[in-house]
Amino acid sequence: MLQELTSSLYVRPNKPHVLWELTRCISSAVNADGCNLYLADVDANMLRHYIESKDGEGDSSGWSCKVGGGEWLCGWVANARQATRATYPISDQRFSKGCPFAEEQEVHHALAMSVVQSNGELAAVLELYRRRGGEAFYTEDEEIVNSYLVWGGIALHYAELYHSMVKQRSLNEFILSVVK
Repeated sequence: MLQELTSSLYVRPNKPHVLWELTRCISSAVNADGCNLYLADVDANMLRHYIESKDGEGDSSGWSCKVGGGEWLCGWVANARQATRATYPISDQRFSKGCPFAEEQEVHHALAMSVVQSNGELAAVLELYRRRGGEAFYTEDEEIVNSYLVWGGIALHYAELYHSMVKQRSLNEFILSVVK
């Protein structure tokens, strides 16, 4: 699994890409019908929906929400920092609007978890869903997601190391060219 996550880091060694790949791996591991990834924005009080196209270009869909309870499942999870399972999220009283893309994705069961960096800052919220007729998410699914998040943390650290190594290499090359 770690190899799958890190295989494309050389092409795009950035946090959004690693989190996107991690979300897709987790979605497959728990047999979810689909997934959404919400990245913590520069403003720590906002989440933005992230989509990566088939050609590997990352993009924010333009949708964003505030971190906090009351409206959206992803905002509630970002605030509570705990795994949350919901059947038919729009009717859940913890978040009045449910999942942002519930109707177009036909979300019936949802599992959302926060991704927290080693320094305690929120990196993202991942949201997995199953359509009507699929099984609800159970504790076992949460345990699978947690174990993948541990491995994903290693991949994130690896991406950060690779990124800093590339920066250092370019700085060294610049200094060497100036000295010559």
